[in-house]
Amino acid sequence: MSHHLLYSLDYEVYWTRNDDEVEVLVRPTDHLLAVARDLGVPVTLFVDVMSLWRYAEVGEARFVQAVERQLREAVASGHDVQVHLHPHWMTAERRGAEWRFAASEFLLGAGRSESETYEVSRRLLERARQYLQDLLQPVDSRYEAVAFRAGGYGLQPGARAIIRALVDAGYAIDSSVVPGMYLRTGRNQVDYRRAPDAANYFLDGESGLDAAARDGVFEVPVGAARIGVAAMARRIGRYGRFRLAPPAPLYGRGHSRDLDGGAVSDGGTWRQSIARKGRVLADRFAALRLPEDPEVLLAVTRAWMARHQVSDTYCSLLVHPKGLTGQMVDDLRTYHRRLLDICGADVAFTTFRDAASRLQPGRARATEALRACR
Repeated sequence: MSHHLLYSLDYEVYWTRNDDEVEVLVRPTDHLLAVARDLGVPVTLFVDVMSLWRYAEVGEARFVQAVERQLREAVASGHDVQVHLHPHWMTAERRGAEWRFAASEFLLGAGRSESETYEVSRRLLERARQYLQDLLQPVDSRYEAVAFRAGGYGLQPGARAIIRALVDAGYAIDSSVVPGMYLRTGRNQVDYRRAPDAANYFLDGESGLDAAARDGVFEVPVGAARIGVAAMARRIGRYGRFRLAPPAPLYGRGHSRDLDGGAVSDGGTWRQSIARKGRVLADRFAALRLPEDPEVLLAVTRAWMARHQVSDTYCSLLVHPKGLTGQMVDDLRTYHRRLLDICGADVAFTTFRDAASRLQPGRARATEALRACR
């Protein structure tokens, strides 16, 4: 039995202000790639390509060139690069040192009909796939953009249209779902509480997010699970320390708070924030995302593996290079070392591109994988 763990980086800058985009994104990613080399594991960079297009449009060549150089080097070193979309960059405006955008533009399906959502999504997904393949196939002729992660996990609203667009644009894998997650903020809408009770499954444009399909895009979720009381206590202690004294990033700083010059934050109103935290505590929900405590990450991983006792399961651990701290680096090393000590040969590390290759050629093998995961 093999549980495949895919280390992934959501490769994006702060949305509103960055003191230096190269410092904010490229340097901490170099640091994480060096850690991955030391650990002997590949990682997948989910690249917010729309930010690169927007920066190029306003003449920020230094940042875009540094990113493209890093992506080529990553692929040459055996890592993977896939597609991440934050659609608000379509309408973001630079005002001095800051960007302004409408909260209503944060999601692909927000404020659009199903047909409009499909057309916008497919156009952006095709452009993103072509952009990365033009950039990276000269480095590795076998490279393909095959996987997608929605910005802010936001496949909703308009999930059916977005999934149809993914299939029609040639994607094999989605990795936007965090099973059990529920989140409502001033910019986001996430409800994955009814995600299929399977390690992996297919999504199609008919069934949407709440039922497994026979074909479509293969879902590789960000791992999530209910955890025990002891792990939950560690989680509460960790986030309590963060609130009192947030650790300083190793590299550049920025923020993603203000929208339209207003004060809509990630947390929504204070009542919404308290309600959301209460729900998380009641559900004992946690996901494979740094900066979680490594013991919490281990608890999620072990619960995930115990729940899905089938061959060839896939789930992802997520890290954001922006805001990288020394504690996060230490925690990643600790988690990886402890995971190998505990799970040994039961866990394998791979990339999204390699996972997709297991589903090729033909969909017959993919259908077999679906049956194994049910």
